[in-house]
Amino acid sequence: MQRAGIFGLLRGFLKWLVVRGLLSLNITWSYGISLTWVMGIVLTWAMAVLLTWVMVGC
Repeated sequence: MQRAGIFGLLRGFLKWLVVRGLLSLNITWSYGISLTWVMGIVLTWAMAVLLTWVMVGC
């Protein structure tokens, strides 16, 4: 049950990340590489590491 909750949160976070990425893409077209875009990459990488850790841990 707890595991399903974790994956629900991850799915919601990924959806938010995609929307965020699309928004920051517009900023990127206007201002070049923006801080939001860089943060998006860092967050994506961090989530991938966390997800791998959870998979190995369980």
